Amino acid sequence: MAITVIKRDGRKVPLDPNKITTAISKTDASLGSSLLLSLTDEVVNQLPDTEISVETIQDLVEKTLVSHNLFAQAKSYILYRNQRSKMRDLNNDLTQTINSLVVQKSTDSDLKRENANINADAPMGIMLKFGSEASKHYSLNHLIKPEQAEAHQRGDLHIHDLDFFPLTINCLQIPAGKLLEKGFFTGHGLIRSPNSIQTAAALMCIIIQSSQNDHHGGQSIPTFEYDLAPYVAKSFINNILELVEYEEVNVDKEELKNKLQSLYKEQNTVINTIIPIPKAEKIFKEAKKLTERQTYQAMEALIHNLNTMQSRCGAQVPFSSINYGTGTTAEQRLIIKSILEATDRGLGNGETPIFPVQVFKVLDGTNTRQGDPNYDLFELACRVSAKRLYPNFVFLDAPYNKKYYKEGHPETELAVMGCFNEKAWIRVLDTKTFNISKVNLKEFVETYDYKNYRVWDSLSGSFVEILNVINNPETENFYKIKYGTNRVLTVTEDHYFPLVLKGRTNVKDLKKGDLFYLSHNIKADDKTPNTSIIEITPLKHYKSKSYCLETTSDRFDVNGIVSNNCRTRVIGNTYDPEHEISVGRGNIAFVTINLPRAAILSNHNIDAFYERLDHLMDLSRDNLLDRFKLLSKKHVYNYPFAMGQGLWLGSEKLNPDDTIEEVLKQGTLAIGFCGLAECLKALIGYHHGESEGAQKLGLEIISHMKEYTDNLQKETDLTWAVFASPAESAAGRFARINRKDFGIIEGVTDREYITNGNHIPVYYNISIARKIELEAQYHPLTLAGNIFYAEVEGDISKNIDAFKAIILMMKDKGITYGSINHPVDRCPVCGYVGIINDVCPKCGRKEYEGVTVEHLQDIGCTCYIGDY
Repeated sequence: MAITVIKRDGRKVPLDPNKITTAISKTDASLGSSLLLSLTDEVVNQLPDTEISVETIQDLVEKTLVSHNLFAQAKSYILYRNQRSKMRDLNNDLTQTINSLVVQKSTDSDLKRENANINADAPMGIMLKFGSEASKHYSLNHLIKPEQAEAHQRGDLHIHDLDFFPLTINCLQIPAGKLLEKGFFTGHGLIRSPNSIQTAAALMCIIIQSSQNDHHGGQSIPTFEYDLAPYVAKSFINNILELVEYEEVNVDKEELKNKLQSLYKEQNTVINTIIPIPKAEKIFKEAKKLTERQTYQAMEALIHNLNTMQSRCGAQVPFSSINYGTGTTAEQRLIIKSILEATDRGLGNGETPIFPVQVFKVLDGTNTRQGDPNYDLFELACRVSAKRLYPNFVFLDAPYNKKYYKEGHPETELAVMGCFNEKAWIRVLDTKTFNISKVNLKEFVETYDYKNYRVWDSLSGSFVEILNVINNPETENFYKIKYGTNRVLTVTEDHYFPLVLKGRTNVKDLKKGDLFYLSHNIKADDKTPNTSIIEITPLKHYKSKSYCLETTSDRFDVNGIVSNNCRTRVIGNTYDPEHEISVGRGNIAFVTINLPRAAILSNHNIDAFYERLDHLMDLSRDNLLDRFKLLSKKHVYNYPFAMGQGLWLGSEKLNPDDTIEEVLKQGTLAIGFCGLAECLKALIGYHHGESEGAQKLGLEIISHMKEYTDNLQKETDLTWAVFASPAESAAGRFARINRKDFGIIEGVTDREYITNGNHIPVYYNISIARKIELEAQYHPLTLAGNIFYAEVEGDISKNIDAFKAIILMMKDKGITYGSINHPVDRCPVCGYVGIINDVCPKCGRKEYEGVTVEHLQDIGCTCYIGDY
């Protein structure tokens, strides 16, 4: 019988019955040869004496196995077919992907545009994308559970950095100071501790580059000026010694060196020192001038290096960021001044440097007012940002940032909100004996095992679980609040209270007559005198420790008054509360939820929306836990720099063959969201900039997400938080999918993007003050990362006072992290930077004469702060 088989690629070959026999035998090795031959003959006898497809033959094999009650073997054969089908689809998809990478320009390929700091037209960039796309396919088809993979492919959510899913961690706050002090290995011998600021700056670039090779996300230096200041001092001392030799001064240079080093060790500064030696005034003045020049050159070189040096097979500029602004010694201030001046100057032809992303830390008492030691640097930062778009600004006085700040410990410069003084009392339930007692808050925090107790929350009418207790050092920032009930609270100025009609309100914003909740069953109104605040007094010269609780209801009663509890820590560490710091920790991974899609599918039914959101958060949780478990099995030797050199907190205690699970527990996991504005439009027809009702619903949605991640911290003993995702690639992808599936919906799918995180849409006309007021309310809920953008028109560099006022308004309203977007152009002929309309005001060159004006606002700012 001449039967021709049509293969999947279209080729025609004669039937080979042995292949049928072999396929059946693979379903069960115990099947006898006679049965195998009999089953094969039965299949062949059902074939027509013509051409037949491979799929038809396989269908007949399944049918024959079932007809003989060989159900287990039939199931095995079906699974085998599906596996082969998946592999064929994978190969076909991968071939198409590789083809697009090879033949298309980066401007025409979404795949090539996915990462801005990869040159995807260059050989190494294309090779990196080959591996990236193959790894994505492998992760989706073999590692990620089908329901999670399908949700990603449908666009319900976005699993970030799929290509690195089985390989490595997202980002890290690098302890660069430790590495510079002790030296480090990069694989080819020890790099010794530097002896000058130029060498230190160069090595900091090497540290960032090497760390990037062990991570798939950004690399940050959280304490930039603190890490580099010792090497400014070393350069100054070296310059002194060289000048002493040049001037032929008769002193013991070794003794002088030791004396200068001792002074720096004692005072943490030396650059303004003058030691009485011959020609001292001339030598020390010249040494300082040389050191200032060297420091500027070092910062200029650092910027040039980070915009040109490559990592990952020579295909990618490291995504780097640096944080500075609070260091007040002469050496630290010189670092800050120099990096800002080098940024202001720009790259070789005046281009704005994209890397490192720069973040200026704003802190009351350090740099926000005339008379503060670094106020001049804050002004300089504003001038540079008004010209170059960088630095951005992080606000350490935001209530949820301030709590853990300890002067002299820059690693603690991100934290949470305020607490009560030591005289406050609470009512607790002992879960072992069921006894109820009134306990001093200080005594409870410092001596009780809170896990065995619950605390009274009168608004919910129940004793609620305590998630954490907070014990602060002594402070002076207290307010005394007197209520109509004659009850009194003494509380730090940055605490929040739940007020009737006003919601969660900062102590500094309370006013006489504000209505507070007396209990869950007593309505507060202005006709009931005992439900209003009758006196608010800032306390002077009042020093006390302060205390607070975190609870499942987000509230508890203190002194018989309903209060909000403290927020999840910005640098909180659920696994290891003794190390609630930023340095040496980072984000492991995050998943972003497509909120507009969930809203559209819910068809204006808010209850249905919450059910869908809960399902997507469950999928995100499961995916992140799966990823955590997969990465936990990796070894120190898989991350020779990040773990082998002790960059991650706790990794210095591990041996090369140890797994990294305990170290990863120091990291964070985040569930993100994109498109809150479009979500609200889809649900109720308005976004949160247009309607108070929409703002209320928006806050309820993100609070719901925060409550979910708070509960995850308790369940898993890991640090979780909500991420107001930047997700530029995901935002575009979500927009395309939503439009394809649902068509054009005004305000929801009618643009090429969906709005990042909780931003009010950029096209909506709203005052900066109102935008700050509305978006600031989301920042305590999105502690995994967020940013606020103020959009201004015109040349803001001509009005620095207005720029400063906007930045300080962000600070006062509790923004975590902010930036001002404004139009800034650069003439490629003469290098003029400013607003250029049709004619360059410096050289007179007209638009499109030879080359195009560079519109720097198109660069944008894509960096979010991971505020753990």
